[in-house]
Amino acid sequence: MRPSNKKVLLALHAERFRDGAASYAVELALRMNLSLVLMLVTRGETAARTHEALGRQWVDRVMKRCQDHGVPVELFVAAGSLCEEVLGFVGTHPATEFVVMDYSDATGALGPVKGPLEALRRLGEEFEGEVLLVASRGNILRLKDVSRNDILNRR
Repeated sequence: MRPSNKKVLLALHAERFRDGAASYAVELALRMNLSLVLMLVTRGETAARTHEALGRQWVDRVMKRCQDHGVPVELFVAAGSLCEEVLGFVGTHPATEFVVMDYSDATGALGPVKGPLEALRRLGEEFEGEVLLVASRGNILRLKDVSRNDILNRR
């Protein structure tokens, strides 16, 4: 069966690669017969420089996993805040059904609490699809089910 034009967006910080979130996103795309967009977001570097500096081996591994399972995949590189870039992407790509993020990336484990949590709240309100946060392999949280206190307690 050919994949629909619907997409799973796997959004990750380019500085840290998360196999759990990547594995889950590929499995989800395969199960749901969707294509995958691998979005790598960096802070402040240009997208071209980031693409060259990426853990190329990790990106190639995810791309190969998709290819091996017949999941169409695109690579998208951006510079800025992870949640803000995801908001921009889903706003211009209405075929996005799911957003998959690593829990610590999405909740700002590398930065201050207020900014990432506000952007995450906005993503939950503005995106009509499902936002899935991968806390660990097999531990997937729906953004709709997670409160601000849950996020703060897991940090």
